[in-house]
Amino acid sequence: MVNIRNQAKENGSEVSEREIVKQTLGKHIGYEKGLGYGVVPSKYIKRSTCESSQVEALKEKLSITKEELQDATSRIKSQRKMINNYNERCQRQDEERLPK
Repeated sequence: MVNIRNQAKENGSEVSEREIVKQTLGKHIGYEKGLGYGVVPSKYIKRSTCESSQVEALKEKLSITKEELQDATSRIKSQRKMINNYNERCQRQDEERLPK
């Protein structure tokens, strides 16, 4: 680490600590830019994070669909009542028109 820093100073440039670690250790499978050195999330964690966000999105869709279903069911019940009332009125009118 010191050698890399000294070489950079001799060349008239500065090297960040991250760059030194990168040169010393090299890139390795699982290195995540922005998370820092030594943090190497496994593929399972990446997949789990992705899957959990998909699950959350699907839960939200399911919730919306359930609300829509309840609304549709309520409207159907209301329409059935209206139809039954209409049929009863029609039946009464028919009975009144028929001679006894």
